[in-house]
Amino acid sequence: MFPKILIPVNLDRIEQSKSCFKRSVEYASHHKADVRLIFVCSTIPLANFGVYGVIEIARQDKKIYEDAIGALANSLEYPRDKISTTVREGIVYVEIIEEVDFYKPDLIIFSSKYPTTSDLFFGSLTSKICARTKCAKLFLR
Repeated sequence: MFPKILIPVNLDRIEQSKSCFKRSVEYASHHKADVRLIFVCSTIPLANFGVYGVIEIARQDKKIYEDAIGALANSLEYPRDKISTTVREGIVYVEIIEEVDFYKPDLIIFSSKYPTTSDLFFGSLTSKICARTKCAKLFLR
């Protein structure tokens, strides 16, 4: 039913998300799905001396992120040839939406926190991605 699954990963919250990854892999196993893990290095706007620019702090650390998401993929109890990874740079929800357009998953599995007050005013990344993608979504907490 879901031959391709996309799982956005927050490398800063790996410990909090381990049970979600385990359940995601169980779900993928049930569907014999190909799994793609995505991490997005966010860019940070900076105003300096009246000149606006964008410093991509994460760019210099991209190799570190690629190694970390690769280690996560290797730690999952799932055939490694069924898992792919990608690290993108930019605005998190925009990059995930672009990855959805590129990879064309049948399902996105989110490891989601409980909503906070700021989500009411600004919306969460998850809600922005859900509003702009057409595939099925599964939320794990």
